[in-house]
Amino acid sequence: MRQFSHFLSDLWRSASDLRFYQEVAALPFGVVCRHFLMVAVIFGTILAVLVAVLLVFMSNLWLWCRDNLPRVTIKDGEAHAEVTQPYLIERKMGDKANFAVVIDTTGKTEGVDPRYNGGVLIARMAVTFKLGDMSIKRDLAEVKNLSIDKNYFNGLIVGYWRIAIYV
Repeated sequence: MRQFSHFLSDLWRSASDLRFYQEVAALPFGVVCRHFLMVAVIFGTILAVLVAVLLVFMSNLWLWCRDNLPRVTIKDGEAHAEVTQPYLIERKMGDKANFAVVIDTTGKTEGVDPRYNGGVLIARMAVTFKLGDMSIKRDLAEVKNLSIDKNYFNGLIVGYWRIAIYV
């Protein structure tokens, strides 16, 4: 019978060597089922941890947005905000400002400043997302009526007890 110490090498060989399956075909059915069950448990655990980390990250992001962003109203494809514009909010990690949210519905700002690793520009007719060198622009023409405020972000926040249920 195979030992658990062989399991990790078998796992690697099953992904990298097709001859491994000839050996598996010669093994008793119970051994093969145990092997695949262990593979499923390991991958399921890894996936559950990744989902939990993603949910915690996203919830923290929504909390930050709720606490830092002013109300933005989108009506008939046009964004409006009751703040002096351009309005800049920086998210600092250590000494550097890694992320910025810019609200400028006047059209003066073209994009997120290159000194930021990432950011969001909310313009009158579009929202631009920047991550590194990649930039994605989303037209607001399809949005008829949306208010982005504290209540909006409260609806997006996932409680930690829910994360445990999801996972």
